Parts: sequence; structure tokens; C-alpha cells
Amino acid sequence: MRRETDWLILPGKTFAEIEAAAIRSSFLRHNGNQRAMRAELQCSRSTLHRKLAKLGLRRRRVRHLTEADLARAFHKHRHSIAAELNIHDSTLIRWINKRAPFAVEE
Repeated sequence: MRRETDWLILPGKTFAEIEAAAIRSSFLRHNGNQRAMRAELQCSRSTLHRKLAKLGLRRRRVRHLTEADLARAFHKHRHSIAAELNIHDSTLIRWINKRAPFAVEE
């Protein structure tokens, strides 16, 4: 809006609804390119990320677990797992080694 006579009349719309429409429109216009969206909407990266997440438009990175990740998680929690199953830790390790794709050291 450049002049005082340029008004945007949207009866019955809240500021949040207008803002959401602007973000969705920018998202479609720029095919999700956040740098272009930030320039157009004149907001910070963190603000844009927060608002995109709130609107369900944020792309999330998919993290693929590796065998090392699984082994690390197992070693971190093996004592509590054994206690929950009411078995000895070495019994759990033997059982896992027979069935798991990764080697567990005792």
C-alpha cells in the first residue's frame, strides 16, 4: 500500500487468517522456496519456519537410522530393557545377537 487511499477491505477476516492466506499464497507462488518467501514477506527465517510449521507447510527432513544408531540406542538402554523383561543383561544380549542385524558386544 503506497498511498493512504489504498485500503485492503476483508470483512469478517481476522489478522491471523489474512496472514495465513499471505503465507500460503507466497508458498505456492515460490514453490516452497523459503529464501524468496522471506524476501517477499519480510520476515526472519525462524519466524517463517514457525509459521510454516503452524500451517502444516514445513518440509521435514527424513532421518534414516543406521545400524550404528540402533546399536548405540540399545547399549544406552539395555540395562533398563533387561530389568523390564526381568532377565539378566547377558541373557538379553545373547537373545539379541541371535535375532538382530547388528552385533552386540557383552
